[in-house]
Amino acid sequence: MQTMDTRDSKMDVYTTARMTCVRDASFSPNCPDLFTTAHDSGNVMVWDLRNTKGPLTLFPAHGSMTGSVDWHRTRDNILATGPIHASEIKIWDLAQTNERNLEPIHVIHSNTETKRLRWRPGCFSQLAATASTPAFSADLRVHLWDYRSPYVPILSFKGHLNIVSDFIFLPDDERTIISCSLDKTVRIHSNKHGENARSELPSSAICFSPIDSLAFVKSRTDSTVDLDSGLANGPQFYAR
Repeated sequence: MQTMDTRDSKMDVYTTARMTCVRDASFSPNCPDLFTTAHDSGNVMVWDLRNTKGPLTLFPAHGSMTGSVDWHRTRDNILATGPIHASEIKIWDLAQTNERNLEPIHVIHSNTETKRLRWRPGCFSQLAATASTPAFSADLRVHLWDYRSPYVPILSFKGHLNIVSDFIFLPDDERTIISCSLDKTVRIHSNKHGENARSELPSSAICFSPIDSLAFVKSRTDSTVDLDSGLANGPQFYAR
């Protein structure tokens, strides 16, 4: 790997001998000397610009190729990773002491292979992700996730006709996403135009037990999510 300082011609080379291809890299927003890389082996490595001989930390993030990695905007020890040939986005806390047995602190079940992911600025629990293969039309969308709701995205942004190759949050407006695609278009997405899949989910359920007891569950609120304060309140349970 190579890093370059745009202020001069200095170039540093970081040794990755006997290591697999690098798929993505992300600098720490709060520790300018640290950056992390995602590898075909499934490993994630954390590097220090002042040490070119080897990584500070190495841990297996996924069983298949790790295709995307992003450092949290405000929490120094938190990383998000996404695999190319699997469907679980994982959140990691590097402050855990045993890196060989590092376990994710949150897992998002996206049901799609991850092409790119990025944390949403100003929202500690939200990130957006895109798919790497177009198995379904929904895979052509940018999905906004909250790791406290790991099975259903908060919002989805459609419009592209092919894989979304990359995207960014507008620097001065975290409610706006700019995405580019293999369909040769660039699109601007606003939260107010995103599709809320949660609004189509049932807000209540009922069932009988084998001993004729009745259980009923109902959400305290509707499925609308306040993107600034987080998810809606949890469900209420009733039994007779």
